[in-house]
Amino acid sequence: MRWSRLLASSSPTQTAPSGANYYGAPGLRPNVVAGCKKATSGSAQSRVIRGLSGPNGWINSACFTTPAAYTFGDEPRVDPSLTADGIANWDFAAFKHTTFGPDNKIGFEFRAEIFNTFNRTQFGPPANTAGAGNFGGFSGQVQMNTPRLVQFAGKIVF
Repeated sequence: MRWSRLLASSSPTQTAPSGANYYGAPGLRPNVVAGCKKATSGSAQSRVIRGLSGPNGWINSACFTTPAAYTFGDEPRVDPSLTADGIANWDFAAFKHTTFGPDNKIGFEFRAEIFNTFNRTQFGPPANTAGAGNFGGFSGQVQMNTPRLVQFAGKIVF
């Protein structure tokens, strides 16, 4: 019997607010309110639940203002204080190869594969356009990975 496992892991991904202040052009950076805590507190689950019901789930929208027209804001392009969850996904496979028949010329292989073994949810990033109604919250699909998936397969080799 053989088996394999795979861990896909990464550190938390950084996210940064963006905004529009020139004819709706995306990607411009907002201004930061001095002394304001940009990230909200709490567990990932509580922050996502808050974010589904409105803004300020992951990012505190009160910390950002729109800069004057035709100017860049002072928010860095990548902000280390604002991170989305990382990835911690475990996959597992076990397979058994058996031979039988005359001179053991016929074989059968059975496989069992489990994807996302521990059924860990990977949340998507929050809305990051400053000034938008859902800024700092979530809309649409929040779970970026698939739930646990188990599959079995058999193969005859001759």
